[in-house]
Amino acid sequence: MSRKTILVCGTALWVLAQGAAWGEEAVKVPQVDVIGITPVPGLGIDRDRMPANVQSLGGEVLDRGKGATVSDLLERRLGSVSLSDTGGNAFQPSLSFRGFNASHLMGEPQGLAVYQNGMRVNESFGDLVNWEMVPSFAVNRADILPGANPVFGLNALGGAMVMDMKTGFSYAGTEVMAAGGSFGRRKAMAQHGARVGNVGFYGGVGHSGEDGWRQRSPSLVTQAFGDLEYRGERGSGGLSVGFGDSKLTGNGPSPVELLHNSRSAVFTSPDQSLNRQISVSGRGNLEISDSLSLQGSAYFRHVSHRTLNGDSGSFGPCQNVAPATQLCSDPGEGDEAALTDINGNAILASAGGTGMLNRTETATTSLGASLQASLDRPVWGLGNTLVLGLSEDEGRTRYHSESEVGSLLADRSVGGGGAILGTSTYWTELRSLNRTVGVYFSDSLSLTDRLTLTLSGRYNAAQVVLADRFGTELNGDHMFERVNPAAGLAYQVMPELTAFAGYGEANRAPTAAELSCANPAKPCRFPNAFLSDPPLKQVVSRSVEMGLRGRAQAADGSWSHSWSLAGFGTQNQDDIIFVASGQGTGTGYFRNAGRTLRVGFEAADQGRIGPVGWFVNYALVRATFDNDVTLHSPENPGANADGDILVRSGSPMAGIPMHSLKLGGSYEISDEWQVEMDAAFYSSRRLRGDDSGLGRRLGGYEVVNAETEYKLAGFASAFLRVDNLLDRRYESFGLYGEAASVFPTFSDNQFRTPGAPRSFWAGLRAKF
Repeated sequence: MSRKTILVCGTALWVLAQGAAWGEEAVKVPQVDVIGITPVPGLGIDRDRMPANVQSLGGEVLDRGKGATVSDLLERRLGSVSLSDTGGNAFQPSLSFRGFNASHLMGEPQGLAVYQNGMRVNESFGDLVNWEMVPSFAVNRADILPGANPVFGLNALGGAMVMDMKTGFSYAGTEVMAAGGSFGRRKAMAQHGARVGNVGFYGGVGHSGEDGWRQRSPSLVTQAFGDLEYRGERGSGGLSVGFGDSKLTGNGPSPVELLHNSRSAVFTSPDQSLNRQISVSGRGNLEISDSLSLQGSAYFRHVSHRTLNGDSGSFGPCQNVAPATQLCSDPGEGDEAALTDINGNAILASAGGTGMLNRTETATTSLGASLQASLDRPVWGLGNTLVLGLSEDEGRTRYHSESEVGSLLADRSVGGGGAILGTSTYWTELRSLNRTVGVYFSDSLSLTDRLTLTLSGRYNAAQVVLADRFGTELNGDHMFERVNPAAGLAYQVMPELTAFAGYGEANRAPTAAELSCANPAKPCRFPNAFLSDPPLKQVVSRSVEMGLRGRAQAADGSWSHSWSLAGFGTQNQDDIIFVASGQGTGTGYFRNAGRTLRVGFEAADQGRIGPVGWFVNYALVRATFDNDVTLHSPENPGANADGDILVRSGSPMAGIPMHSLKLGGSYEISDEWQVEMDAAFYSSRRLRGDDSGLGRRLGGYEVVNAETEYKLAGFASAFLRVDNLLDRRYESFGLYGEAASVFPTFSDNQFRTPGAPRSFWAGLRAKF
């Protein structure tokens, strides 16, 4: 961080302190439903003063999830959230909110900033989010703050998700749970929270596994989280430790003709992902005076990620450039080339060639710290809350990829031949450094008792340094800077009704992974290798939003009701997308695609009357290209002779359903017995590689789930859940690829990931 930045922020903090000393007694804003307004935990604002349609998962919903992932619960409850089964593994979905993604998969257009107790969860190497590393049992509350949100830093193009984790002050008691179900599924979880005087402790551990309903698709996930917190009269502080370990098999999309024969069939295997994470984060809050307070947070996070992917190969005995005993790429064609191993030796044809085993190893160490000051005192006699802060995040990544020549076996698994391919096309050694500095402010001014004006802004400076350890093609040093503003109004028409409107801007700097794979002449066998380093422009988003919300409840708590209506629009400038190259399924490069536009409407209603509860959430999200653009999609049957498709302005983007509806209800039959049902309906969506709409879409579908829980004793209960009760056949993700390399008789280039069939869960849990 520069001396100039430190001087400016230090001066501003001094001014805040002087304002607290000069001001009169602070005017505290009533906080009923408090929403975190910055990445640093410990500071929030009343939901009624927020100029946006904030959507939340509270403790009651998370508690009833019984170990379900946070991403699953978000999809079940929130209308603008949809999941795509991009990798074919339920633990690692791609989450879309208002058409912006938070995904584990490189190649997805990322656009949500995700925080856990002030720790940035987006991986610095590719802005990825590994959802299976989030311990859902330890989440106390999850809020999605929509729209381009500058305060939350880079990648908050479509909004920010803030997860508040449990502490000994928010959770008390002991709970254990064990469950099993279809396809070898099993879960176990234990958690305990307690408070002794000014000290609170929380600890939890969970384990999940399954054999998988598709062929050769077992998975294991282990999570642990602990928190120690102290709360005094003038301050508080806490320390959290997290651990996650997963071994996942995601066999991805399969050709539609193969799925027609068997829904559980996989194209090629293995397709394994091994993740491990350890994190330590600290937070503190100090009340200097009745009106001035300081909040701070810091974190350390180390994530290792290994993959093993079996793919079909197009190698064979040389015909022109070398003896037939040697192995060549594109044998018999004009660009035939003899293959060599990592030591420069010729590879013999006996090593195989019909298959490849691709391996990657990614290790990222992230550090970050934030400091902010909050001043709550009148300005010109008007209530005002001012926040000023600065942050720095740094991530260092070691990336390695290699490819082994193999043979495609009868069951379409790949056996290795022992020869590791050489040259930078198949072997990558990359180091990257991501450093981001931000200075931000947020000010909420009560113009009247009912009208609140919120102004905010942030300066972002992001540096991305790439060091090629195998050659020189990947070397690069990139710098991205921007100032993003935001403004909004919230008007409390009456105690039960609030109107709001807002505007905001945010930016996302290209990640190291994107900058290393941006040359169409040298596409990547994504995500297994990076081959070039031309520049990409940063993405800038501008969003508007307006709406109404209301809530009411009986004084005796016998009923409660809340609802919201919101319209929104966000335009991305220089959006970054992944384009297929046609040189194998999953091969391509990143590019700026000009403007994209996401506009829509949300309507939500939820409540409870006595033993009956309900929720209804509808969303219309129209995500389109906002200019004409030509994209390469050679496997698309509508592509021209060069393999290009013309995408017109207004054409819907792939993978995002326009309409989605979530609804559910619960009924307490007695004090011991409760039943619930929920359903999700989605309209059709386009396949990746078909943004021009030339091919068949993924059809719309609905999924209905049912659950019941019965108390066996004062502290124990049994539950049963049925997912996909109607056993619908559906697909949430698809793309264009080449199936003929494995199945010469297949003529359809569509690949799809099948949705899981009907499955059952049954378990016991006890609370003490």
